[in-house]
Amino acid sequence: MNNESTGVNKKIGVGLFLQVLLLVVALVLTIVAIVKSRDVNRLIIYIGQAVTCALFIFYFVCHLKKSTTKHFKWTIYSYAVLEALRASLLHTENVPAVAGYLARFILIAATCTCILFADRCDEPGSIKMVYGILVLEIIVYAIFLIAFPGVLLGNFNRFLPFVGVLIAGSLILFQKARIKQMNS
Repeated sequence: MNNESTGVNKKIGVGLFLQVLLLVVALVLTIVAIVKSRDVNRLIIYIGQAVTCALFIFYFVCHLKKSTTKHFKWTIYSYAVLEALRASLLHTENVPAVAGYLARFILIAATCTCILFADRCDEPGSIKMVYGILVLEIIVYAIFLIAFPGVLLGNFNRFLPFVGVLIAGSLILFQKARIKQMNS
């Protein structure tokens, strides 16, 4: 049974609530990071993360009922730009060269996957691309935890790279809901 105001059934609505909750957690973490950070490159990344989270939340709350995907694609493109910024501004000093190259490569792969997903977001098979983005985010998070000494400085720094995982996880929940809505 669909809700009159949103056009979303109850089961899908719970998933959408959870994905907005993930994005709010990601946004709060990012805002705290913006306040604490003194490094310009990190500030650029954190501001980009905050903007991307805000765009996703705005889209998921305000444009959910719209049948066009124009706004959704622009939101995904903002995520791709964020991933490209993360790859280009990544600090690799005091990091093993292999780990730095691998992290950049995975972030570039995530950028490309985001763009591919934006182009094919209306296809049912697009959910595989979103799972791919999540896997890439988890791998890059693991690389940050293992090889980047700055991530291990303080408890809060360990959670900052996790924002990408939260964004990708919320995107999976939303894309599943979109596909169910398209099929029903």
